[in-house]
Amino acid sequence: MWKPTNPIELYTLGLFIFTAVLALISVIQIFLFIQSNRQANRASEAALNAADAARESNNISRQVMIAEQRPWIKHEVSIGGPLSFSAEKGWKFPLEYNLTNVGKSPGTMVSFYAQLLPFNISVYPKENVANGIPKGDPLPGTDIEAELQKISKVPDDKEWLKMSFGEILFPNDVIKGVLNIHTNSQLFDKAKEHEGFSGQFLVLVCVKYGSTLGDDMYRTAKSYQLWKTVHGQSINLDGETISVAELALTESPQLFTKIIE
Repeated sequence: MWKPTNPIELYTLGLFIFTAVLALISVIQIFLFIQSNRQANRASEAALNAADAARESNNISRQVMIAEQRPWIKHEVSIGGPLSFSAEKGWKFPLEYNLTNVGKSPGTMVSFYAQLLPFNISVYPKENVANGIPKGDPLPGTDIEAELQKISKVPDDKEWLKMSFGEILFPNDVIKGVLNIHTNSQLFDKAKEHEGFSGQFLVLVCVKYGSTLGDDMYRTAKSYQLWKTVHGQSINLDGETISVAELALTESPQLFTKIIE
């Protein structure tokens, strides 16, 4: 083993040892810094995950709160007068309605819409039926689900659609009114050429409203059938006036005849 024999060699040995110790300490410090940085990153990720979880929990809590405290507006409708027809204005039908807020907070911008249209059922054209056996595709009937989606949105064409809108309805309060529904004449002209006209009309209604708890809009839409109570008689598409005593309005039993949001 080499041993220093003079002061210079002794100084060199001491300097070497000191440098080695510094290098070792630097390595240890670097190692500790890396470990500390990793731990800091893990802690930061954990904090971010905790913050995300807290936000998600807050969102869920808010959604639950809104579901419990939001307005819920139901509607009830009835016949408000005779169904009548004029060559100038087409069909007219007065519809009585009651809107009731059964929720726990005010409903805002409460809007009520209604539409009257012919009810066609899907049938095979007569020329496509031979010896009682149908061929080809049937004529499509009225798509109630699609029509409800239309009525639950504010349409651009408002001439045939009467509406009451923009009101505030507090919990347990009721809005009553009568809508005089005027029809889209083109729909009834097309129904005259449809072999599947059922002899009944559809009354589509929708109440749409907002809430003080957020920006979401809610809607409830339903389909009703308007028909003549006189046995064996259908509504004449060419036009007639039918008294209240000879009319019935019942909720449509078909699937997809409601939208509740």
